Amino acid sequence: MNNRIFCYSGTGNSFASAKQIGKHFNITPEFITEELIESGSAAACEFCVILCPSYAYGVPVLVKKFLKKFPLKADYLAILITCGTKTRGTAAEAVKLLKKNSQQVDFAADIQSVENYVHLFGHPKPEIQVERIAAQKIITDDICRRLEAREKVSVKLHRPFSAFVSGLFRSVKYTFVWRYRIKNTCNGCEICRKVCPTGAIRMKERKRKGNVVSVPKFKARKCDHCQACMQLCPKRAIKYFRIKPQSPRYLHHDVTLNELIKRD
Repeated sequence: MNNRIFCYSGTGNSFASAKQIGKHFNITPEFITEELIESGSAAACEFCVILCPSYAYGVPVLVKKFLKKFPLKADYLAILITCGTKTRGTAAEAVKLLKKNSQQVDFAADIQSVENYVHLFGHPKPEIQVERIAAQKIITDDICRRLEAREKVSVKLHRPFSAFVSGLFRSVKYTFVWRYRIKNTCNGCEICRKVCPTGAIRMKERKRKGNVVSVPKFKARKCDHCQACMQLCPKRAIKYFRIKPQSPRYLHHDVTLNELIKRD
């Protein structure tokens, strides 16, 4: 039977742990995308792990769609949530969504990593990044041993405060897209489009000083506000609120830009 690891990641925190777990169990992680959800290519598997970040105490919208629609049937399933601070009811939401999809969750755990929501919390200092990433490896290694032992962990499902916060975030996050600004340093490389996990960016031609260039245009309803586009732009051409072109950007130290592009 197939063993599978599914991952949703913007700037690499969740993917870093997915890679580590994948290496331990000799499984290649798969990115959660619209194409994967619509493929309906699920197969029964003995062992399955799903990793995603916590967004305002809830799962990202695309992950929510995946948990509701993807025909997943696993004998042993684990939910792992990465976060910079606290996940609160994120795992509970995932468990309830899978339960509606007739899939039981056997194990759930949080993995603390670097706080990468930089426009709210600011860019993490280099020494903090090193410390958090080292701790993330230790936590993930411990989880590997627990998964190998097929440990079972229950999740408290009644989390009304988390449900309220995540619901509020989802209802307004689409308006955040209009806060992005594209600077003239954009060279149309399309990396922002390629790293966007939800396919919320398309390139549109625009006249600039007599020349025609391709610049990103956001689809507000598809954007999950992971900010990968802004963080991974090689020209730092995407601005958001206090994140100026000269502001530092974040990519997990154990993940390459090319790895995130390959999911395109």
